Amino acid sequence: MRVHIDAPPPPAASDEACRADFGKLFLPGLLVSDWTSDRGFGDATIGPLQDWPLSPFAAVLHYGQSVFEGLKAHRTADGRVAIFRAQAHGERLARSARRMGMPELPVEDFVATCKAFVQHQAPALNATDAMYLRPLLFGTEIALGVHASSSYRFAVMGCIVGEYFKTGGAQLRIQVSEKYVRAAPGGTGCAKTAGNYAASLVAQAEAAREGFHQVLWLDAVERAYVEETGAMNVGFVAGTTLLTPPVGDTILDGITRRSVLALAPALGLSVEERRIKWSEVEERIVAGEISEAFGIGTAALIAPIGELGRGGKVVRLRGGEVAARIKAALRAEQLGHGAHAAEWLTFA
Repeated sequence: MRVHIDAPPPPAASDEACRADFGKLFLPGLLVSDWTSDRGFGDATIGPLQDWPLSPFAAVLHYGQSVFEGLKAHRTADGRVAIFRAQAHGERLARSARRMGMPELPVEDFVATCKAFVQHQAPALNATDAMYLRPLLFGTEIALGVHASSSYRFAVMGCIVGEYFKTGGAQLRIQVSEKYVRAAPGGTGCAKTAGNYAASLVAQAEAAREGFHQVLWLDAVERAYVEETGAMNVGFVAGTTLLTPPVGDTILDGITRRSVLALAPALGLSVEERRIKWSEVEERIVAGEISEAFGIGTAALIAPIGELGRGGKVVRLRGGEVAARIKAALRAEQLGHGAHAAEWLTFA
């Protein structure tokens, strides 16, 4: 896929750290490529950020064919800009598209378009913040009728971001959902599709009214097993073991999660991926056997959890040392210092 440039690059960023809420400081560029059944994906164009004219009958508005990715680019110590794990994100977008009956953007085209976009927008990124990329693929056919769209748009847009959770350094309060579920076996929980997030919003709002930052979902069948939070995978520390639920058709295969599991042995941690009952988590926290819990995600990176509440009962954790070491190891990889940097970084 060729990429054409139809916009000037942004002005150089200041050294001041981003103070805007996450996802509110938009980059001025936008990359677009359209897909049709007769030609596939056409050439991409990077132009100025602008609104799209969209028919009220556009398929995405009625039947929800929309998948996306979230990945980051950072300035490395030598001043270059590197995208973290672009290949893995491209592979996941293809899997999400396949599950939603959409055309799969070739991974090499995903990497090439993200690289071209980051290269063009690079002046807007300083040494402190991150460039958060949002590749998006959605159905554009103008018609009613329950069927896969016959045309699609792929776009890459982005923001300059700082911390995802503005808690002033406090650990997160997480509510374990009893009323709602996020995903069911055989459903779309493994796809990064818009509807999965829409289904979580009521529970998230209710939790926020009670002072919680996120919802921790349990499985849809037994309502007993820990799955993930609304924005992150989750991990628990028991001694020198990192416990985490296995990914599957109800848990998103997080790229940051995958990175953490790869880094764990070098940090002295064994990894145990298995189904974990909430009752076990609760009992082992109370007994002091589980010392830490944290969210794992691209936006939040590593987010320590201080409280988990369910049904009016709250259990508290006071650890954070392991989470801090994992976060430091991840940051080293993102900035080009880590053992996996040659494999995980794509320089723009």
